Amino acid sequence: MEAINTAFDQVAQQHEEIHGIIAELRLFLETPRPDVGEKGAHSWSTKLSEHLLLLHDKLYRHFRDEERTGFLGELNRAFPRASRAIDALCKEHDWILRNLGSLLSASICYSAGRAPENPQLRRWALSLVEHLERHEREETDLYQRLQYEDLGVGD
Repeated sequence: MEAINTAFDQVAQQHEEIHGIIAELRLFLETPRPDVGEKGAHSWSTKLSEHLLLLHDKLYRHFRDEERTGFLGELNRAFPRASRAIDALCKEHDWILRNLGSLLSASICYSAGRAPENPQLRRWALSLVEHLERHEREETDLYQRLQYEDLGVGD
């Protein structure tokens, strides 16, 4: 059980770092997106790409750590009854990274002024961030629920 708690502490620290990146991205997304050809259009999308690249890098490392040697692996070993929920979380990691990669690609196209120009970049980014935050809450909730059930004080 100590290995799980240690792994969870590491995940919680990584989640804090991710929350910081997300907060900066949310702040950036408050700035309206200029139309292609308008002043600031390229710099806006270049900055968006920088935020997304940083988030992608952090998430990729975080997810792989969780899956291979960290929190979810320890959780799966300690609570095999939760393997379906853990597998679902791992599959969601791939979905999040694929969608983040697609968004990054679209922002790079916009930056270069190439088609297809996606008019929904801000909305897409915010939707993905909300999905990511929900995913992190589900991980934390699963851990806490399993801990309580193991102690015999479940809901």
